[in-house]
Amino acid sequence: MEKPLISVLIAAYNAGDTVERAIISCLDQSLREIEVIAIDDGSQDETPAILRDLTGQDDRIRVFSHPNVGLTRSLNQGLRLCRAPIVARLDADDECMDNRLKEQWFFLNTHPDYGLVGGQVMLENSHGRTLLKLPVTHQEILRMLPVENPMVHPATAFRRQVVTDLGGYDESFRYSQDYDLWFRLLNRTKGHNLPFPVTLRRISSQMIGESHGQAQLACSIRARLKNLGISPDKQASLKAALKLGLKLPVYFPAIRRLYREFISKNNVL
Repeated sequence: MEKPLISVLIAAYNAGDTVERAIISCLDQSLREIEVIAIDDGSQDETPAILRDLTGQDDRIRVFSHPNVGLTRSLNQGLRLCRAPIVARLDADDECMDNRLKEQWFFLNTHPDYGLVGGQVMLENSHGRTLLKLPVTHQEILRMLPVENPMVHPATAFRRQVVTDLGGYDESFRYSQDYDLWFRLLNRTKGHNLPFPVTLRRISSQMIGESHGQAQLACSIRARLKNLGISPDKQASLKAALKLGLKLPVYFPAIRRLYREFISKNNVL
């Protein structure tokens, strides 16, 4: 196939129940000039077989496998394999809403000063669906960033070159690698969330936020402190980190140490 307009990056680990549906939601988009980069992160279920079968059905799917290394390293591997100038993220248990890729590709191509675009997210659980509303404009996103993640990772698309210039995802983050990236990316370019849903996100007890909540929370605190020097609001980042640190007594001594270190380094108080 010719060089795609957008690459969809999916990292899958034991996602045999959902990965086919996720990929089909990309292939059925109105924007046809795409590729799906599917990284099998050492799955031990039927995920590899499903991915192999899908590649025989559509040449826009490219599958790569490696031993289990975790999401962050898998995403960096995928970034190196993406050929399009724009990369869209999707998790293996989520789906693209209709026209998502076309809308995000169009936004970035008509707004050259923006490097990141997300959208609203439809959440689905056993009780039904609800809409997760996120800030829309760049300024609204910057106001939320120090306190809370303003963009949902599998609902975003970004300019590949800008992200690779920043070194990609920080592999020292097992979780919250997206939150860390947004601090760095939004310090260099602008971000926007489309005002309508772009991703259907399924909520289950197997999700990272549900099964590894404390570790993820600790990583989000670290993301704030690591990027304190480029935070849109240093005081808000510090306050959020300290408040969340109080919920993590196991991690709090380390958080307190980082807190003092960044206060001294950035001379913010």
